[in-house]
Amino acid sequence: CGMSELWSSDAVAHAPRSPGGVPAADADAERARLLAAEREARARAERLQEATAAIVRARTVPEVARAVALEGARALGAAEALIAVVADGGATIEVMACVGLDDAEAAAWRRFPNEGALPIPTVVRDQAPLVLPSPEALADAYPALAPALVARGVRASLTYPLALDPEGEGGGGARAMGAMHFNLPVARAPDVGEVAFLLSLGRLAAQALDRARLLDAEHAARETAERARAEAEAARAEAEAANRAK
Repeated sequence: CGMSELWSSDAVAHAPRSPGGVPAADADAERARLLAAEREARARAERLQEATAAIVRARTVPEVARAVALEGARALGAAEALIAVVADGGATIEVMACVGLDDAEAAAWRRFPNEGALPIPTVVRDQAPLVLPSPEALADAYPALAPALVARGVRASLTYPLALDPEGEGGGGARAMGAMHFNLPVARAPDVGEVAFLLSLGRLAAQALDRARLLDAEHAARETAERARAEAEAARAEAEAANRAK
């Protein structure tokens, strides 16, 4: 062997080592990797806590949906976000909040059939995430939709279900009551931490939207009852006045 090989072998043999026998440079690299992973995990937990706080503060369905859209887009660096729920007995997708779209685009996507080759109906039907990490993936999956997306700067999209478990935590039978859709300005797939964040956000958002729906229904029922009571009292007063006038 040559002198360079002898030099390399000698350098490795005499390289500083940690107490466990691992070269110090390798130990330092591993320590740096673990610290970076720890920082990312801490940042992800903080993002989820912030999202949770924003969603808990929301009371109505539109407020919850907008909080999910804003917090999800901020965490992912998304340029556009749509939060949609199933309506009309499953026949329709209704977008409850959108971020980053102009008024015309937002109006065009406010309600549409829960069918066909579109990301949100696909995710609701399959109850599984849909990741399209590049313009090519977008074009392959949705050739009719992709040109408009790419033209306005979309380079990847992430669509995750709003997963609601009707039998309670861990009870099984989860169903997708809607979906979160994020359009990214760069071509990429989510990393492991982002996948965990999106799955947690989807469950949290579904629970908050379901709660807000119940509150909205209770509020509407209360208003209807109060209106009926007021009308009955007005009718009774009118009848009493008519009787007195006889």
